[in-house]
Amino acid sequence: MSFNIRSTVAGAAVWVLSGVNASLPAGLHALLPQTDEPLTPTLAFGDGDCGFYEASDDLLGISTGKLFLAQNDVWLSGMNYAESDVINMFKVNEDDEIECGGALSLGAIEATEDSGAITMMDMPVSDKPASGTEMSYVFKLDGDNILKIYAEADSAGGIQNPGVVAEFQINMKEMTTPTAVPNYGALYCKSDNHLYFQDGAGVEHQVI
Repeated sequence: MSFNIRSTVAGAAVWVLSGVNASLPAGLHALLPQTDEPLTPTLAFGDGDCGFYEASDDLLGISTGKLFLAQNDVWLSGMNYAESDVINMFKVNEDDEIECGGALSLGAIEATEDSGAITMMDMPVSDKPASGTEMSYVFKLDGDNILKIYAEADSAGGIQNPGVVAEFQINMKEMTTPTAVPNYGALYCKSDNHLYFQDGAGVEHQVI
């Protein structure tokens, strides 16, 4: 191996360090170029794809060949499936949130035991979108839309016309008259094959 070495003493000569077991003379340090290239780190080991690199000023990146590490608000990256490019995976942003740089392929999602009332998903809306711009997310099965959580931006940093859109029929299991919840209505089926609506005061109304 070979390095260009610059002395910490002003005006000193540039040295060349070579050989596998070579060591640095006293007062010298290796000065390697800055390069944002995790696939070929500046200080590399083995076949050249594992090592260290300075991604930007004062930012040290670590490459293991397929996984690349750096500091907060900088992406944790990995190789794509074809091992031809780098994919951004996760980073911690200025709000201490973990951002994901691509689509996630997941199995089951499980909340922590006894979590209480939690938010499973949220989409912040700023004042930049024009009023009426759709803001929604969809639950799919085999590519088909099943359920959509819908709203529109109001151009003031909030939403308008929120709702839930079911793309197919809604199947409701037959049940007995539920306990009323103040300020909420309930729609349900009973074993007599009728559909009922219960208002917030607990009054039951047959719909059909």
